Amino acid sequence: MTALLHFLVCWVLVFKAGLGIRGAAIATSISYWINLILLVLYVKYSEKCERTWTGFSKEALHDILNFIRLAIPSQPKARNFGAIDLP
Repeated sequence: MTALLHFLVCWVLVFKAGLGIRGAAIATSISYWINLILLVLYVKYSEKCERTWTGFSKEALHDILNFIRLAIPSQPKARNFGAIDLP
């Protein structure tokens, strides 16, 4: 469903609105947000997720400093990877 919606939004923004590559980037952003919203709604209201998602808790943050220590050194590498795609 979202792939079809992305195709339509991209076509409208790129060709009909005349935004070109900027329209494609905006369409991609819109598609990502729609995917996020649909996923959140599915997890919140689906009966299949009742036992697996019980909500946020402080327990999820108990070891956040170790996670941050691992995440920070990987950021320069992630930024360089994205720079390869720039025209």
